[in-house]
Amino acid sequence: MNQPEIQADLASNLCLLCSYYKSIAKVCRRLNISRPQFKRYRGIAQLLTGLKMGVLDNSEPMLCCARVVYEYLGKVIRLRKALAKCGRYAADSKEIDSSIRDAVRNDMAPGEGLFRARH
Repeated sequence: MNQPEIQADLASNLCLLCSYYKSIAKVCRRLNISRPQFKRYRGIAQLLTGLKMGVLDNSEPMLCCARVVYEYLGKVIRLRKALAKCGRYAADSKEIDSSIRDAVRNDMAPGEGLFRARH
């Protein structure tokens, strides 16, 4: 599958996902992406970057947030191949592309005033 086909499939999948929700805002919340990201990714991305937010599971409920990258798996997902890539990796693992490692590093660079997704 070439890049234009991947882009078309991602756009189709996002449109299909929108048909299951009442609004694009709900789709964005479900995917943990902003509206501008949704518009940009609707047909041009193989990787989606964003923030995953939740509450820690301990005695004091604290909000937590981490940078995430979602990879487009294709129109037909090869489940075993996709699951084989899942697991825990060291932060400096050579199995992870440096651009992805940089996108999910949960630090604040000098001059960053907000914790936000990196591209």
